[in-house]
Amino acid sequence: MMKWVFLALLAINASYLAWGLLFGAPPTHATAPLPATEPGVPPLTLLSERPPEPPAMPPHSIAPPSAATPATPPAQPSAQPSAARPAPAQPMAESRPAPLVSVAPAPLAEVVPTPLAARSAGSGAAAPPIATPSGLPQPVRIAPSYASSVCYSFGPFPKSFLASKATVRLEEMGAKVERRSVRDRQQVGYWIYLPPLESKQAAVRKTQELAAKKIEDFFIVLASRYENAISLGVYKNRHGAEKRLEELRQSGFEPVMEPRYQPINVYWLDVSGVLNERQWSAVREEYPAQRRETIACPAG
Repeated sequence: MMKWVFLALLAINASYLAWGLLFGAPPTHATAPLPATEPGVPPLTLLSERPPEPPAMPPHSIAPPSAATPATPPAQPSAQPSAARPAPAQPMAESRPAPLVSVAPAPLAEVVPTPLAARSAGSGAAAPPIATPSGLPQPVRIAPSYASSVCYSFGPFPKSFLASKATVRLEEMGAKVERRSVRDRQQVGYWIYLPPLESKQAAVRKTQELAAKKIEDFFIVLASRYENAISLGVYKNRHGAEKRLEELRQSGFEPVMEPRYQPINVYWLDVSGVLNERQWSAVREEYPAQRRETIACPAG
């Protein structure tokens, strides 16, 4: 039974297919759009038929039209548009940034304070002048005044680092210190000698007498203002020099003792300020080898 039902449905489908092929609807032909009711009016266009629009450009990237190149007028649509040619797109309106308007700030009004004389009228006392912003008074420089007009020079210091250390100590007490370097001489010992003789032969005879007395360490000075003198030694301390001097005198000679010096640079501190005697006493206890001398204070 199912077999006959299947064959019947197959025959019906085949008959319908044959009828559609022989008596189907005729092919459709493209019909031209209806003309516009008025000339110059563009026809209606579906959204799906419009060409894609170009991307929007930023305002600053659109260059203004040149004065020498005239703008091309948009094409006018024809009265009988073609079915295959869509209507041209309308030209985009050129966007230009609005010009900036600079607004100048209003000038500030100069405020001049009321003089004291106007507020204290009738008092009889002259009020000090009030400076306006256009004419400020110049500051007055006041020179520092010291309690004492006596200045001192403290030294000498044989080494620069000692002078620097004392400078810091005095400035901590409130004094003003100026350091200066002075060329000076420093005692380095004592020289024992016999005074210059009248000739070199006389000096030679004197050395023979010294040798006869068992005295050593001597020589004849051949140059300088001590020419033909006989040197008997240089001693660093006074005690050794005086001992040598006494031995020579006991031997019958008349030697001379003289201090020896060498040139050096020493440092003095010129001090001005409000130091009192108690502070000076503390400084001199720290530096007993230095002395304090009164000097004229610097001008100003």
